[in-house]
Amino acid sequence: MTTKDMATRTGGAIDFTMMYVTHDAFRRDLGRFTASAAGTAHSPGVRAGWENFKAQLLLHHSVEDTHLWPRVRCAAAGLPSGLALLDEMEAEHAQIDPLLTAVDDALTGSGGNLAGHVAGLTSVSMALHLTGSGGSWPRCPPRSG
Repeated sequence: MTTKDMATRTGGAIDFTMMYVTHDAFRRDLGRFTASAAGTAHSPGVRAGWENFKAQLLLHHSVEDTHLWPRVRCAAAGLPSGLALLDEMEAEHAQIDPLLTAVDDALTGSGGNLAGHVAGLTSVSMALHLTGSGGSWPRCPPRSG
């Protein structure tokens, strides 16, 4: 499915520019947090970075769930592979919240293995949603040109 297909089906193009920018920032920040989990994760700067990452990720997922996925689902109607990929991406969102909580708990000292929880969050996030390694779309639907 291309953005041209989606524009035809939804009555207007879906601009994925901010999606690309946001996903790039999440990949960058997860990489930074993974590196810091090994030693400086409890410093004020890292904690502030984590809180910002978490807030931005939750906002991003809220916008996807509320505004983007319904339009994409409409555009993918009749395309089983597109609908299946969308279902996978929505299921990933459900896995993220417990992982965020696990990292929070580890940062406060009540949740054990911080590096392991960060690795789990990175693994789930990167498995499909941020890289597109599963399914038929690249990391986001192709940009219209």
